[in-house]
Amino acid sequence: GTFVNAFVNAGFGNDKLMVEAEEGNSWVYKNKDHGDYLAGMMSAAASLGLGLLWDTDVGLSHIDRYTYSPEEWIKAGAFFATGLLNAGVRTEADAALALLAEHVENKSVPLKIAAIMGLGVAYAGSHREDLLNLLLPAVADDGVSMEIAALSALALGFVFVGSGNGEITSTILQTLMERDDAALDEKWGRFMALGLALLYVGLQDASDATLETLKAIQHPISRQAQILVEVCSFVATGNVLRVQRLLHLCGEHLDALKEKEQAESAEGKKDETKDEKKEDKKPDDTFQSFAVLGIAMIAMGEDIGAEMSMRQFNHLMHYGDPIIRKSVPLALGLISASNPQLPVLDTLSKYSHDHDLAVALNAIFAMGLVGAGTNNARLAQMLRQLAGYYYKEPDCLFMVRIAQGLVHMGKGTIGINPFFSDRNIMSRPAIAGLLATIMAFTDAKAFVLDKYHWMLYFLVTAMYPRFLITLDENLESNPVTVRVRSGFQTHQTPVRLGTTERAELATEEFIPYAHVLEGFRYITEEPWVGEGGYDADGFTIKGDMEHEY
Repeated sequence: GTFVNAFVNAGFGNDKLMVEAEEGNSWVYKNKDHGDYLAGMMSAAASLGLGLLWDTDVGLSHIDRYTYSPEEWIKAGAFFATGLLNAGVRTEADAALALLAEHVENKSVPLKIAAIMGLGVAYAGSHREDLLNLLLPAVADDGVSMEIAALSALALGFVFVGSGNGEITSTILQTLMERDDAALDEKWGRFMALGLALLYVGLQDASDATLETLKAIQHPISRQAQILVEVCSFVATGNVLRVQRLLHLCGEHLDALKEKEQAESAEGKKDETKDEKKEDKKPDDTFQSFAVLGIAMIAMGEDIGAEMSMRQFNHLMHYGDPIIRKSVPLALGLISASNPQLPVLDTLSKYSHDHDLAVALNAIFAMGLVGAGTNNARLAQMLRQLAGYYYKEPDCLFMVRIAQGLVHMGKGTIGINPFFSDRNIMSRPAIAGLLATIMAFTDAKAFVLDKYHWMLYFLVTAMYPRFLITLDENLESNPVTVRVRSGFQTHQTPVRLGTTERAELATEEFIPYAHVLEGFRYITEEPWVGEGGYDADGFTIKGDMEHEY
């Protein structure tokens, strides 16, 4: 309930469960959501930040009352909500930093994590040096748990996404080298690797030195980090050689290799190898999961590459190991976020009935990503059927509800596609948010289905209204008629544009300042249209045109 309400009412600031609930009667206190009851309270309080998205004035006063709660999980949720509220908003007041900075050093773990991630989301892509000094010490500190170190690295990855910052890179690399194997084996290692990778989003060859350094680390996490850094560097480039390399990694059947080694080794050593296999199998194949996601990352943003990769995913689904099969739906969700094309929907619908529940769970979430904010009727119908199909599986049912919330995100006005300006420019913070959310699903049992369901809110950095709103020079709304797609129907702005749709002005009275019409756009009156259709020389425009012909 928490998440559906949060996503559906994102940015509206009028939902009845949270924002407009009376004191003491709020959903936070009644929340018996998935997983841990206390962590459920945190997600419920954090959902305020989504309901009041981008409304920094009214929002803070609503959230403020929860920051004094005696229950620390509710307090933590309120801190995270403060970060969500300010996501992508730059104000002179700098409220998120003022309110959260002091709690980065808090003794309580939930409050500390909420403050760190709140800052990461609020200042995603801002490259602010003052946050560097605030968050970096937690990454380098051997005394803190791997969880706090990894999430601090992730928050820095959000803030400095695509900056290639040398100081953060060297600190994270140092930490990966110095931490003992037990710490690196923890489930949090992947988020530290992701924090490092996000620094190189879109920088291509600039990551070579980092990749060489990672090769020196004697631990499976080195391989995971190498893949993540490489795919982030080449995200949306369609680089065929990199895709080939990743497919090669996906093709390794680790179990078969192990068995071959066992057969070759002497009989006496066989038992030892078996014990080793039990120990190191789990972290060893995580890199394949990232390789599958990597194919989607590199191929996204360009239709032919995306179509070719769909075919590869089909093969991987047939012949891959369980870890690969579980990652394929996530890759499909990533490659067509907020872009519900029929082939993708049918494929995901098929995977959502898979006998392996981990595959089904990720497929259901991917359906939410693909249809995010589109109100797609066919998809909504599929999800209603799935809710009936999985009524005895609480995990899958929880996921169906979340997917339903995503499909109707912002009542159909907010999408999560990371490309804008007619899909030519990529938003780096949006890539960071999508990747971090999907990373939590590479081991859903340990994160989203445990007490870290608040990680779903990382999507906030990718959420953006899918409108065309035309403004005059005084920033006042100026409704004009536009044509969407190539149809003959015209609409008054504001209009909602789908991911693949384009708009053009249907009138010649105005000219736009930008060549692509989406988001907020200035338009100005055509200078030569004078009173009553005469131009400056006194010819009627119609007559003038006839004269030319």
